[in-house]
Amino acid sequence: MEKNNLYVRKNIHHTTVTLLVTSLVAVLVIFISIGYSAINASLMVTGDLEYEAGEELYSIIAKSSKGLDTNIDFGVVPTADTSGVYKMNSTNSDKYPVYYYRGIVANNNVKFAGFCWKIVRTTDTGGIKLIYNGTPSDGSCNNTGEVSQIEKSTFNSYKNEAKDIKHCGYTYDTNTDSTIKSYIDNWYSKNMVSYTSMLEDTVWCNDRSISKTSTYIITYGGAVRNFELPYRPSIICPNASDRYTVSSSIGNGLLKYPVALLTADEAKLTGNHFSESSSGYLHTGLSWWTMTPYNSSTYFNYSQMIVVYSTGYINSYDVYHSYGVRPALSLKLGTRISSGDGSYSNPYQVIGG
Repeated sequence: MEKNNLYVRKNIHHTTVTLLVTSLVAVLVIFISIGYSAINASLMVTGDLEYEAGEELYSIIAKSSKGLDTNIDFGVVPTADTSGVYKMNSTNSDKYPVYYYRGIVANNNVKFAGFCWKIVRTTDTGGIKLIYNGTPSDGSCNNTGEVSQIEKSTFNSYKNEAKDIKHCGYTYDTNTDSTIKSYIDNWYSKNMVSYTSMLEDTVWCNDRSISKTSTYIITYGGAVRNFELPYRPSIICPNASDRYTVSSSIGNGLLKYPVALLTADEAKLTGNHFSESSSGYLHTGLSWWTMTPYNSSTYFNYSQMIVVYSTGYINSYDVYHSYGVRPALSLKLGTRISSGDGSYSNPYQVIGG
């Protein structure tokens, strides 16, 4: 009888120890799982790349680069295989090489100042140039059509004066704002002033350099670079007077705020061509203005600007037509991300914005 009781006591002890060990293992697994989740939550994933919350946006873009753009044919619309982030070869040795998004990409969405934006490229000072893309809907930034622009406007309106070549200027007659500049400045003053400290004062190029002249027509540099072989879109602004900036120490000092429009060259870099390219990320289904003049004529009294057309290609139109306005601005070097992976449904969220 005593032997049987001893067996029972030993069996109970063994069962108790087993349960205790099992419980400890379960608790340990829970703690490990919680710790792993906490660590994993501090990392964000873009494709096969991981980065930490709080990492600089410039660094994230650089890590996703497919390499130099040496072999890109800017006369060919990008496919899925040739789309992505590229490093501009001409800036390869710079302290901050310029990276740009090209083609069919969906990981360049940003939430900043309560609006949706798309990353277009970096700047030579490590900034991040963005183009307006509406307001978030349930946290998502998948906007096209009218909601992807702030409104429609002429580039320059005419009253009783002739359609003079000066009207391809973002400003003209020394200190007269174009219609579209006034429109953008008014929008900025109502929505963006409190975020100005987070933006860089970079060059916005209204390139009026003359490439060709005939008896009746002046053709500007941006038209030749982007419409004639060999295509050679550039981020260099030839004329000092066309380099629009807030500070006169880095440009012409004619901007009131650090905001303007993309150039036709930047649109060309992204994959827009003068054939349909509706799959590119700048395509919205509507036509919108760039900041680049195409040609002018004192004889025929007109000025034309380059427009990103509704089907995705670049074209030229008279400045008195009314098309979409999509402001562009540039985040400062050092801008960091608190969350997001750049997708439509989970855009990068700028810290402090």
